[in-house]
Amino acid sequence: MRDNRDTFVFYRSFKECMSDLSDTDKLIMYEAISDYSLDLKEPHLVGFPKALFSLIRPILDANIKRWKNGSKGGAPKGNSNNKGKNKLTESQPKVNQDTTESQANKDKDKDDNISTKVDEESRKKDSPKVSLSDRNQKFKDELTSFVEQYGKEMI
Repeated sequence: MRDNRDTFVFYRSFKECMSDLSDTDKLIMYEAISDYSLDLKEPHLVGFPKALFSLIRPILDANIKRWKNGSKGGAPKGNSNNKGKNKLTESQPKVNQDTTESQANKDKDKDDNISTKVDEESRKKDSPKVSLSDRNQKFKDELTSFVEQYGKEMI
């Protein structure tokens, strides 16, 4: 593996964050970014360019890491990370609706959840309907005990 690169990614955000710099500082930043990205040369910066480079550096480091990992050649053929380059894809999916067997319930509580839902629905159907005005009045009655504490306007 080589220690230097032929290319690197220069993001729009790099250019935008340097837009207000003087031409001299822009040149210093462009040189620092390209030297660090291509040759892994540590820049010696001062002042604002140093602060700005410290924000850009993690992005450059991540790209350098990707480059180093990519130059290793990828996963070996038998490795599970090799994305199945030797696997053949079937041209047609299997029609298996008739041959699918029922499977055991993997979720122990699934039946309990279903029966609970059914019980709740049946209770709702069996309970008498209460009108909205009755529910409103019940709510107001429940709040009257708080009038002294919070005042009538708030309640």
